[in-house]
Amino acid sequence: MKKIEVEQTLAISSWIDEERPREKLAMWGKNSMSLTELLAIIIGSGTKQMNAIELARMILKEHEAHELPYLNISELCLFNGIGSAKAISIIAALEFGKRCARETRQNRSQIKTSEDVYQLMRDKYENLDHEEFWVVFVNAASKVTQIEMISKGGMTKTIVDPVIILKKSIQFMARGIILTHNHPSGNLKVSSADRNLTNKMKELCSLLDINLVDHVVFTDGGYTSFVDEGYL
Repeated sequence: MKKIEVEQTLAISSWIDEERPREKLAMWGKNSMSLTELLAIIIGSGTKQMNAIELARMILKEHEAHELPYLNISELCLFNGIGSAKAISIIAALEFGKRCARETRQNRSQIKTSEDVYQLMRDKYENLDHEEFWVVFVNAASKVTQIEMISKGGMTKTIVDPVIILKKSIQFMARGIILTHNHPSGNLKVSSADRNLTNKMKELCSLLDINLVDHVVFTDGGYTSFVDEGYL
């Protein structure tokens, strides 16, 4: 695949201090920075043909900001001036930011509606080409205490062992659990397998006095809640 190039520009080292990304952040704070300048700092340096600002600007021209966390190494390396080391640094920095934001949401989350579940978990399911099954564990006040992946599968299904879910529920001393998984196909319709698993989990949870709060099915376009649809 062809490398994406930009026109040659002046080195950032020739700019005045107030315009250099690192110096600008130090002088005026993070809120003064544009997305391009922040990305340029992560990139670190450009090449003889382009500086880090121009390289960052080109990347953001080709990909919107919300797409960046989902680019892989080979996609970033299409840009002239981005090698594997810089691509890895960009991916690591963006993933770190995503996880910090996710942890913040988790620590503050109280599950009251299916929309709360969607907002909490949607980042985990975005742009997946395979099925994953995650469980949200909550306390008696419906506040999130733990989120765990239970299984990962193929494009059409993943195998879930109810015993593992119950074991973790006891381990985390959960008073309630929320089942979640995704349909990579984009189909929001609940399958018979989804219903069978949910019904089995409801029976097992009742034996341990654990509340099965909901089962939410995710796609990139939205979600379906068992509770909202009257299935649970």
